[in-house]
Amino acid sequence: MTDATSTTTLRLAQFVVDTKAAQIPAAVLHQGKRCIINLLGVSLHATQDPAFGMMCAVLGDEGGRRRASVLGTGLRTSLQHAAMANALLGHLDDYDDTFFPTVLHPSAPTIPAALAVAEARTRTDAISSSQPCSASKRAAGLPWRSSRCAMRRSGT
Repeated sequence: MTDATSTTTLRLAQFVVDTKAAQIPAAVLHQGKRCIINLLGVSLHATQDPAFGMMCAVLGDEGGRRRASVLGTGLRTSLQHAAMANALLGHLDDYDDTFFPTVLHPSAPTIPAALAVAEARTRTDAISSSQPCSASKRAAGLPWRSSRCAMRRSGT
């Protein structure tokens, strides 16, 4: 990673961390809740796919500190593995939400990570029920902003 890339990544991450839930408009939080419900629905259906069974078998063999859950299963695994498995579930059937005109699927890569961290933190810290929603929406906004910037630069 170049210095410019790491600086940009750090600035984007700091924006996500520094933005408080109270700063996010109610309409954005409402849409975030809809995205979470959508992700849960498509994820539960995707648990029936053989590819997901294969991933669960690998995660079971890998082990890891059991800090977060894989949706629709009794499997608990590491934060990284839970986020990865839940992201696969969220996009496996390709019915996850799409943000036009960028054609991004922002929920599958962001909500599972936010849920894994929130689950692990609720076992050790008191956190608000709005934090996973607001954190995932802040994170989901990053690829949208980046792609819109790239589209403007390319003239599309």
